[in-house]
Amino acid sequence: MTDRLKIFLIAAIFFVVTGAAPEDRARAIMAEQQRRMEASSEIVLSTMVMRDKRGNQRTRRLLAQTVKDGAEKRSLVKFLAPSDIRNVGLLTWQRAGSGRDDQWLYLEASKQTKRIVGSSMKNAFMGTDLAYEDLRHEDLAAHDYKLVGEKAVGSARAWVIEAVPATAAERRNSGYAKRVLWVRQDNYVTVLTSFRDRRDREVKRATYTDLERISGDMWRANRTLVSTTRTGSSTEMTADKRRIGVTISDQVFLPQNIARQARFR
Repeated sequence: MTDRLKIFLIAAIFFVVTGAAPEDRARAIMAEQQRRMEASSEIVLSTMVMRDKRGNQRTRRLLAQTVKDGAEKRSLVKFLAPSDIRNVGLLTWQRAGSGRDDQWLYLEASKQTKRIVGSSMKNAFMGTDLAYEDLRHEDLAAHDYKLVGEKAVGSARAWVIEAVPATAAERRNSGYAKRVLWVRQDNYVTVLTSFRDRRDREVKRATYTDLERISGDMWRANRTLVSTTRTGSSTEMTADKRRIGVTISDQVFLPQNIARQARFR
């Protein structure tokens, strides 16, 4: 992208964000965030720490691989440790605007792959504070957005954006009536998400910290903490290694191949 084109895009976004309706302003922000976040491929090796309300904790290691081809995104999350869940994997296929996401879960103990369908996406993923739907990428076509305010985040400022399901399928299958997103104005990174029910009560909260510029205007949060209000439990994920723009075989993202061993390359 040329410098002149970048300046034009930034000016256009500024005009939309400052002069349009709250819904248009929010969608422009989310579209710019998506542009900045997207990579053709990415591999992340992470440590996951799960804590209950008493402070007891369990540690897991996992590998996430993602590719993007046009409007289609595919991702595979594999557990590497401990031994009782090693090689368990979740495969996700998404096509923006299609109204349908596909997920498959492979369980090493039974050597079986099962489809995650419909409202099952709102269920907890492998005992964590994450639901299956939380492991999808943001689909702008499946949500309506509205800019409702601004907040201070340390020395930075953040837009506060409400996201609600925009399609019948998303409303039916999601466990959230609304999400409230805090998006930093300087780098477009979401630093907080409040997941809310139909009574507008917070059921879960995620914070994203340890921000790192990866390349150009692409940033990543290296630490994610998800806390569930009702249970007092939390799941923290820390990115230990990350590679962007690497070659990943299409064979990795086929349901029949989820059982294959994975490693950071």
